[in-house]
Amino acid sequence: MSKSYFDRKEYKEIQKIQRNHQRPNCSEILEGLKDFQKETVDYVFQRLYTDEDCTRRFLVADEVGLGKTLVARGVIAKAIDLLWKKGVPRIDIIYICSNSNIARQNISKLVLGDCDMPRSCRISLLPTVIEDLKRRKVNYISLTPGTSFDISSGTGLGNERALLYWMLKDEWNLKGDESKKVFCGSMTLDNFKKLIFDYPAKNKIDPYLKDCFLSIVRDKTGQSVGNSNISLQNKVLGLSEAFSEIGLSSSRKKEIQKESNRCISELR
Repeated sequence: MSKSYFDRKEYKEIQKIQRNHQRPNCSEILEGLKDFQKETVDYVFQRLYTDEDCTRRFLVADEVGLGKTLVARGVIAKAIDLLWKKGVPRIDIIYICSNSNIARQNISKLVLGDCDMPRSCRISLLPTVIEDLKRRKVNYISLTPGTSFDISSGTGLGNERALLYWMLKDEWNLKGDESKKVFCGSMTLDNFKKLIFDYPAKNKIDPYLKDCFLSIVRDKTGQSVGNSNISLQNKVLGLSEAFSEIGLSSSRKKEIQKESNRCISELR
């Protein structure tokens, strides 16, 4: 991460905090591996970091039970050691696993030294946790495809919708209960109002990531959603007005809710 990401005062403060972090003992970690695991670690590290024709990805396809997780731990140790020597201000280890249960079983094996335990996170919630990540030298972040990459459908967690609401509130001039109804998902309006009112991360939204998100939203302002020929912003504002219609029938309300859920999916 470049210094330009932070203002100067913040960057110095982060450096001060990070200097207190203890560098993992790479040699000690590698000593616990079997010979064939050490050879694999050395070769993978060489291909990823030191070869002139180094690669950005490498597949270790050993049989079950031969210690692929321990090999990954060894590669992580050597990578942290190298990046620490180079003065990289922040080192992020992203662990992607097929599901959260397997992630919980394996991720603790990857943590080195006095590093903090992994943070389970959805990419859609990253603007609310990036501040904590910036203040640690080494971060472990576990992700699963179902919650962070395959989000083309569904309304997600309440926290995701609350974050979307707070990031778009001023940009789209969202007002009143009607606009909140668009983001409710399966929650009742009262519960969602309580969630956004008490939302602890509303003052921790990273301004840089928020600006990135809003710039994408602005770029898509003129683009239509599906076959509706209506932009996403106008669709959300139109649905807000639709929720305020007097004497809504149950079928009409379900139709509006269905369209609202589609908009949430698109925003996620």
